[in-house]
Amino acid sequence: MEKNHQFIATNETLDELSQEFIFHKILKLTENEPQFIPMLMYALYKQDKVKFIVQEKNINVQDEVDKEKLDRFQKLQMNDNKIEEYKNQANRILEDTINILLRQKKHEIEEKEEYLNIKERELKLKEKDLLKQEKDLNKRNINCPKATSFWNGVLQSIIGTFVVYVITILILFNYDINILEELLKKIFNK
Repeated sequence: MEKNHQFIATNETLDELSQEFIFHKILKLTENEPQFIPMLMYALYKQDKVKFIVQEKNINVQDEVDKEKLDRFQKLQMNDNKIEEYKNQANRILEDTINILLRQKKHEIEEKEEYLNIKERELKLKEKDLLKQEKDLNKRNINCPKATSFWNGVLQSIIGTFVVYVITILILFNYDINILEELLKKIFNK
């Protein structure tokens, strides 16, 4: 591996002006593109250059590549069609990367949505259970005035509304799901 690096380093004797020309030509043709497109294009060019050098070394079994061959290679790379090809490759790489990231984010959001739906169903079951318990208590306590059960209903509605608002706020502000679990445990003393 070290030998390849050493070989490439010895072949970096190309005229720096021609390399700068390639980079500037790439920049000029990608003025309206995002900043990383020209960098990707230049990286693709450098990758092709390294492949060419390694291939020439293997074919000719020499430590150095013929400067004329290297100059010809570089002139071919400065061709507008080749630069457009690098641009298309860079855009495909960018598009693929964005698609992968979007799929990952979509999957994360779907998992969080599923988790929240499960928690919402659990809350509804808990609410039904609490309402059933309240009815049972009311049946047992016939002597309890009706105003008290009315105010208990109001209190439950207020608490239920508060829980829904807290969950909504947590979702809107993208809090960690663990915070939601802890809050629910505290509310229902679980």
